[in-house]
Parts: sequence; structure tokens; C-alpha cells
Amino acid sequence: MRKVWMSIDKLDWKVRNKNTLFIWILILISSVCGGLTWAALGRFVLPETIWILCFMGYPAVFVGVFGGVLYLWRHDFS
Repeated sequence: MRKVWMSIDKLDWKVRNKNTLFIWILILISSVCGGLTWAALGRFVLPETIWILCFMGYPAVFVGVFGGVLYLWRHDFS
């Protein structure tokens, strides 16, 4: 998360826009990781395609949204 934030922090934007972009990028990264995990493992164990929503959705919410908000909450903006 630190590398993502450091690359976003270099932009000449308002802090609110940086925070929004950071959370959306984390959601996208965690969703892709969950989808790739399902593609590698879940296809053979859980072949129904509805499982991809679980594999992509839960990481997006818990890692992307909650993790990003907690990171930004603890981040020192000064």
C-alpha cells in the first residue's frame, strides 16, 4: 500500500482526490488478485462462475476499501 500511496502522493492534486484514487486503485488491485486466485485454484475446486464474485468481491471490500481507509486514517498528511 505504501508504494501505491507514494506514487499517488507525487501527483499535484487535492488530498481528497488522492484519497479517492488510492482507494479505487486498491479495490482494483485486490479484485484482480482475487480473480486470478479463482482462475488458478477455484476453477477446479469451485467450478461455478458465481464463485468469482466471492473471490473478487471479498478482497475488494476488506482489503481495498477497509484496508485503504485504515491506511489513510493512520497516514500522516503533514
